[in-house]
Amino acid sequence: MAVRTIDFLTYGFDPDRLVQVDVVDGLTVEDLSQIDAEWETPMFALVAEMTCAGFSSDELPPSWGWCMRQLFEDELTSISTIIGIEHENEWEGVMLVYTDPRPCCHQRDANGIYLAYIAAAPRNLGYYLGLIDKKPTFDDVGEVLLSVLARKSVECGCHGRVILHAAEGSEELYRKCGRTELGPDSLHPSKLTRFEITEERAKNFLGVK
Repeated sequence: MAVRTIDFLTYGFDPDRLVQVDVVDGLTVEDLSQIDAEWETPMFALVAEMTCAGFSSDELPPSWGWCMRQLFEDELTSISTIIGIEHENEWEGVMLVYTDPRPCCHQRDANGIYLAYIAAAPRNLGYYLGLIDKKPTFDDVGEVLLSVLARKSVECGCHGRVILHAAEGSEELYRKCGRTELGPDSLHPSKLTRFEITEERAKNFLGVK
């Protein structure tokens, strides 16, 4: 059964305004179908605008071609969960997380949970919208999802530690949020850049001692 908690997002058109949202842990494949339906047309519209503005395919959002149900369904197992942010019956962001402890490279003899995928609704892709002079509806979906991820790590006994591989073009988000960058991972099929967050950085990120 899905677990709901409350968090807040920053309204993109008014940086001083916080909007209450639901964080839902335990999304189903039916929820993923809803996300695909909600995001498909706006995402193609964003991609079309960026393409017309002269941006290359390498500069488009990494998630622009994703089908969430197809991508996530095969990875939804007893050791994974899908977490989403919902506001007024619309999905603002989603991620798939493996909750089984995995060895960290940066911290010897320490484990973390693994972030497999993360995506925001097209209306919340602030960096890419900024390239065509538009503002996002919510400006910090990625940061809030990462804070939720750190709390999930604490729940799983990993003390906030997280392991992930950044999709090409998304590395700056993780640098901004204080992830430790370990460079291209030779063991990853696509040699993506590996990031980790330490227990200390997780505490700072969550504002706890």
